[in-house]
Amino acid sequence: MDNNNNDNDLTTNESKKIKVDQDEQGSAVQEGSEDKQSHNSKKRTGKVHAVTEDWVDPFYKFTEKPSVIDPERVDDEKNWAIVEWDQARESVAKSVLESETQSLPTEEKERYEQEASEHWEKFYSFHKEKFFRDRTYLHLEFAEYLNPLGADRDSTPHILSEESDPSTTCTLATASHVVLEAGCGVGNTAFPLLKLNPQKYFYVFDFSPSAINLVKTNPLYNESRISAFVCDIATQDIPVPLPPVDMVLMVFFLSAVSFEKMPGVLKRVYSCLKPGGIVLFRDYGLYDMTQMRFVFRQGRKIDDNFYLRADGTRAYYFSVETLSKLFEDQGYVKIRAKYDCRELKNRKRKLSMYRVWVQGVFQKPFDGSSSSSSSTTTTTTQTTETDTLERLQKKKNKGKKKKKKKKKKKKKVLCVDTTASPFFWLEGTSLLVL
Repeated sequence: MDNNNNDNDLTTNESKKIKVDQDEQGSAVQEGSEDKQSHNSKKRTGKVHAVTEDWVDPFYKFTEKPSVIDPERVDDEKNWAIVEWDQARESVAKSVLESETQSLPTEEKERYEQEASEHWEKFYSFHKEKFFRDRTYLHLEFAEYLNPLGADRDSTPHILSEESDPSTTCTLATASHVVLEAGCGVGNTAFPLLKLNPQKYFYVFDFSPSAINLVKTNPLYNESRISAFVCDIATQDIPVPLPPVDMVLMVFFLSAVSFEKMPGVLKRVYSCLKPGGIVLFRDYGLYDMTQMRFVFRQGRKIDDNFYLRADGTRAYYFSVETLSKLFEDQGYVKIRAKYDCRELKNRKRKLSMYRVWVQGVFQKPFDGSSSSSSSTTTTTTQTTETDTLERLQKKKNKGKKKKKKKKKKKKKVLCVDTTASPFFWLEGTSLLVL
């Protein structure tokens, strides 16, 4: 993302230049638009879109037999509609990225790595709290974890506008869950979630002192509900004592860290979590529109899928496979990881553009042991369940032959250490809440 929002060529080096909204890292416009429209959009089938002289799709422009779309159909379709990232788009995007071979000199890479915190400090000192809108959609994206009030898109603004009732909110001593947010910025994630999760206590940190000062001067900041502190988790352990954490939020944070330091960040987060605790993750996805813009700007590539913005901050673009491996290598179990792809239509310029994010949920195992993949854990669980059912069935049949009547089986009770996290989500199994 470039904070100056220059025109960018999304088709070819010599063809049309397109002015687009800045990305999530640097635009309130995009984030607000997604919040308003993403959750009631109809899922698209991923069919080929228009590539005529009148309507431009920068990916399908390169296909041999482009199809034609009726302009009336385009007008009827919603902006930010969910779309399938199909093979044609991926093939074109991949070929474009592979054509980018120029990268920054080693000396400059090292300099920007050393100055990473300084550039973010300058960013927040200049923009303060006016650059981003609040992320009022996360409780809908992670509804089973962050939406205890059952708020929907229509009721969310009403809940957020209400004054908090002290009698219905918690303190650290009475909180049902403890949440830690890494890279909180000025609180655009934490403050909406405070109201939507009245029984959770929040710890938040950022490596920018200016950002933390802005968090603490926010009218909603109250240390009976939220505590903010400065920490560069890419280079240091968390400097304040924390109770065991149930949930960690990593929202557009890890992409600002160099790839080599990401394992260390995840390891430190792992040590903060209770057994069974979870990480909720959302960040830039591979082939996002903003990544494609970097390709057409020479001298911005730091490494594969890692780019330098004009203000000195950096952004990494994750594939689901890369993200999953990063977490699993540090002992997490993958609950889910997926792309969130949206089509952005600029009707004035008759242009289709695509935002791609990656979203995931990862868990620290209850026994504290490392797990190479969620599939291994799921397979083991399913095998154990199958063996148990077969054993019970044999006993049942044996009892029928002896007494000629059906015997009732006593249900087994699963005992879990009460000091562990009250969360237990595992793909293919039921939800256990202590």
